[in-house]
Parts: sequence; structure tokens; C-alpha cells
Amino acid sequence: MPTPAEIGPVMGKPISPRMPLVFNLFMGFIGALTFVLGYLTRFNKKVFYALYPYDINKLQDMEKNAKAQDNKRCWNTLLATIN
Repeated sequence: MPTPAEIGPVMGKPISPRMPLVFNLFMGFIGALTFVLGYLTRFNKKVFYALYPYDINKLQDMEKNAKAQDNKRCWNTLLATIN
């Protein structure tokens, strides 16, 4: 049974020593970009709507409904704990 060291060169040239560095930099760049876009969309509605072009009125209605539901849930929890 041949050892991996004997098989290695047959399968092609070894990767360039710079390859892991290039890959890590590329993945880091993508990660940083994702983080920045996520951060911006969290706090800036204009960026959010630019990236996710939904119907703004529908989204605002959904937001109001969610707040109302949340309020209701809070009150129900509070009343349940009091009783």
C-alpha cells in the first residue's frame, strides 16, 4: 500500500503556498461585507429597503401589527402573573 507522500505528486502539482492566504483574505472580505451590510440594514431603513425592495407600506403595516401583537402578549403575560 503506497503512503500518501508517494501518491501526492502523481495527483498533480501541490497548491501554491500563497493559496491559503488568498483564500482566507477572500473569505474574510466576504465576511466583513456581510457584517457591514447586516449592521447597516439593522439600523438604517433606507439601506434595508434598497437591499430588499419590498412594498414599504405592506412592511410598515406588518411592523404595526407585530408591535400590537407584542403589546397584547406583554399585557396578557402581565395580567396572568398578577392573577
